Amino acid sequence: MMRFILNPTDFFQRFSKHNEIIFDLDNTIYDENIFLEQSYSKIANILENYTDVSRHDIHKYLWNFFLKNGRANIFNELIQNFDFSKKVDIDFILSIFRSRDNNIKLKAFNYFSSYINSINSLEEKNYFIITNGNHIQQKNKFYYLRSSLLKTPKTIIYANEHKPKPSDESFKILNKRFKFKNPIYIGDSLIDKQFSINSSVDYAGLVFQRNKFGLVDESTIMINY
Repeated sequence: MMRFILNPTDFFQRFSKHNEIIFDLDNTIYDENIFLEQSYSKIANILENYTDVSRHDIHKYLWNFFLKNGRANIFNELIQNFDFSKKVDIDFILSIFRSRDNNIKLKAFNYFSSYINSINSLEEKNYFIITNGNHIQQKNKFYYLRSSLLKTPKTIIYANEHKPKPSDESFKILNKRFKFKNPIYIGDSLIDKQFSINSSVDYAGLVFQRNKFGLVDESTIMINY
């Protein structure tokens, strides 16, 4: 396995031998933390109406908690640390989190945008996405992202509607329909790597560093292949 800096201009050439390129979504095509930060802002804007605390302080709490602890129990901790009206519970916050908001804007990583630009005029070149996560939430993410893409994927498989990765179920569904010849899966996690092993396809893994604000520094993006 080799590691190389992912130059946005040569991604297409690097993987041209593969007839089909399948991507993960979160932190592979775009920075999921940007989605989360904007979603926490949306939540704060609404929850401000159910407490004496300002939207700024609610958003600050959510974002700082996430950067320090991750997403686990974040909304439980929010409810325990702020005095909200009785209407505010986990289900209420999740309904806000998963609702579609046209104010949220996402942008693909430069390497991915460059790749899409390269294949935009080539009818025989397509790409695919297989992603884990709540299917409503994942569909919203792609909705926020698609306006920045010149070419949309041939198909997106929302794996949780079948069996989440690392199960190979979603690949089987895709392969049955398109009869792949030489696919590769590009992701960013151990789950993605194990999914590729289970599916018997090549794998390339993105690695990167985040800046002090918790966002991906695109100049650090590299790939293990």
